[in-house]
Amino acid sequence: MDGIREEYTYLAQHFPGSRPAEVEKIETEEVIFGHRTDVRNGRIFSIHILVLSDGKIREVYFDITGYFGK
Repeated sequence: MDGIREEYTYLAQHFPGSRPAEVEKIETEEVIFGHRTDVRNGRIFSIHILVLSDGKIREVYFDITGYFGK
């Protein structure tokens, strides 16, 4: 959980005013579709798709190989 918290802290600090690409409410919970996990070249990445404050779309990658699934 610390790694996930650090991802969101980094995003808030470096991309103020941004938001996930799409947020959908399902029953009482919000589901964010602006995030996915992917494997590339044997590494596992947490990928956040953001809409920046100027409206541009940006993908931000975090290498989570060291703690994924632990």
